[in-house]
Amino acid sequence: MADQDDPLQKIQWRPHKDTFQPAPAELGALAARYGIEPLGQADSPPQSPQVWFEHDTMRKIRRHLGRDLERELGGLLYGEVFHDPTLGVHIVIVWEALMAEQAEGSPVHIRYNEESWENINRQKRLLDPAWNQVGNYHSHPGLGVFLSGTDLANQRAFFPESWQVALVLDPVAGDEGIWAGPQGTPLDGYRLFSRKYLQ
Repeated sequence: MADQDDPLQKIQWRPHKDTFQPAPAELGALAARYGIEPLGQADSPPQSPQVWFEHDTMRKIRRHLGRDLERELGGLLYGEVFHDPTLGVHIVIVWEALMAEQAEGSPVHIRYNEESWENINRQKRLLDPAWNQVGNYHSHPGLGVFLSGTDLANQRAFFPESWQVALVLDPVAGDEGIWAGPQGTPLDGYRLFSRKYLQ
């Protein structure tokens, strides 16, 4: 039993003034701007988070993960995050995927090493500075789509926000799944949009 006088028991997380907070936005207006029909049933609240991938970014992810069907590949997802305070829904817009080149992999794991982090950091310097790390992606070649115990531990440790996502693809079977938050909550899917639609 925890000691009530233990000062460590009284520690609480308080965001600092520069802690990232999703910008407020109205889901319907944002969906109209991106030409997207939000995920969710007509008689129930919309899925949260809503996850929208830029079409060419998703094509890049699929091409990357299809390059090697013998070992796991992966990378990080970057983009924007909004929050509709009325609906209580987060909207994650994935603009870019940074490939973890030189990562060590086997048929059942991927491990980012120093070279892969250096490569990701080089790619990151070219991104819009307003974008944030919104999740990760990786392959399960021939194994199906799920979050393993290791995947869930990584999600809790490195992607703890309720809106941070994990995208898993099985490039052998052509299956994919998406989860969100530290508990790896399964989502019904995602939407695609075209950058050209916004121009």
